[in-house]
Amino acid sequence: MQQQVFSMWAESGGCIRCEKSYEGVEFGVAKYPVDLQTAETNSKILNLIWQFDYIKEKVVKEISGDYADAGEAARKNNPALGGAGASSTIFTSVLHNLTAVTALGLKAEETANAAIADIEQGRKPILMLFNTMESTVRDFVDSHNQLPAIHNAEFPDSPMQPIRVGDDITINAGQLFTRYLEKARSIKITELYLDELTGKQVTRTHRLTDTEIGIEGVAAFNKAESAIATADWSKLPISPIDYIKQKIEDAGHSIGEITGRTHVLKYGSAEDLASGVVTYQTRERGTAQKKQVMDDFQNGRVDAVITNSTTGYSLHASRTVADQRQRVMYIVQPHLDVNQVEQSIGRSHRSGQVNPALHPPDKLDEGGQPMWGQYSGTFGLPAFKLVVGQDLPTEERAVAILMKKMSHLKANTTGNSSSSFGLADMPDFINDYGNEVAQNLMEQNPDLHEDLDFSLSGVDGFKNPQAIVGSAGVAV
Repeated sequence: MQQQVFSMWAESGGCIRCEKSYEGVEFGVAKYPVDLQTAETNSKILNLIWQFDYIKEKVVKEISGDYADAGEAARKNNPALGGAGASSTIFTSVLHNLTAVTALGLKAEETANAAIADIEQGRKPILMLFNTMESTVRDFVDSHNQLPAIHNAEFPDSPMQPIRVGDDITINAGQLFTRYLEKARSIKITELYLDELTGKQVTRTHRLTDTEIGIEGVAAFNKAESAIATADWSKLPISPIDYIKQKIEDAGHSIGEITGRTHVLKYGSAEDLASGVVTYQTRERGTAQKKQVMDDFQNGRVDAVITNSTTGYSLHASRTVADQRQRVMYIVQPHLDVNQVEQSIGRSHRSGQVNPALHPPDKLDEGGQPMWGQYSGTFGLPAFKLVVGQDLPTEERAVAILMKKMSHLKANTTGNSSSSFGLADMPDFINDYGNEVAQNLMEQNPDLHEDLDFSLSGVDGFKNPQAIVGSAGVAV
């Protein structure tokens, strides 16, 4: 409703708010080739996990019904009890998190190559993403480190060692899919009794047993598990941020990091990626570390920065810093919140930046070329590149939704939904035409509609104002 009101208000010229102009700022799409075979493998495994999740949801309903019935009886004796039952996260609700992460991994190689090319052409790349994948690495290490005490008590003659900083570990993107598969098998149960200390109803996590999920569920789970175990993960790094950093450093350049993570992986070579063998390390974080990276980047001691932070710092080519070469921001993985995307852009596009059309050069470099600041290279207003995997359907949907949100945000802030800040070369199908195509396709192909979990059911026939979002969302 807010977006619609502001769009209409903007068109009438009644809603205007000033913001920094994008005139002269380059903003476009960088389509990089990705390994489509790996992408296809990812999609097939995601579909297998979804098939298991679909079976599991039926089991959860039965278990929840049993607990609810028992809870109803228990409340007659203890009115303080709330509703007992069972619940779980439906896989399709977190599916896009996983597709975004895998897309980032598929783009890592070419993104690093593009950043290296910019550095060698005298520019300063900034790589923006939102998921560092630290939780997967941390969970892997924590899970392993719970085992040695148990193992060593039972087998003292063959001790197991915990993972320590500097150790080589074997971990690949398959662990990420396994993690989601296990999450799909876990449910939250609300018990019938209260905690003696807190007085609140007890909840616990329960991994469904083979008996509970039944023969069909076990078969679906095993099929997904087997597909993960036999897949080739050699072209999909489980920690894309570390892989990108390693590629840039291997090319002889430096890169700083502004994130909140402490657990990192070090890739030694392409062979290490193929084998899944990496070195486990930790890194410092905090305000002091962040300020140091900023200072190093702005004064020429660091060539590039990779970050998931969208506020609280500036990396623009300020006239007051030593290194005033052109900034190029790669939005490798856009934040889900469009406001955060806008904030990301503001890290390198700010007042006081170098504009060769307005500011005379400070001097000429050794080759007789104009330069601003203390480092020679390429100069100009910042450039922004939205990195997209070429021919990757999941990317097209995500970008289409992002640009729809961006147009609404621009209407809210500038009073002009058709701002020059846009991506005209990306297909826009999140609209009435897309809805009509999706509706007709589902109506004419009932088997496909069933495969997509009846994504348009529950509405007036197939007439759904969000048809393209619903059907495309399940399809990816």
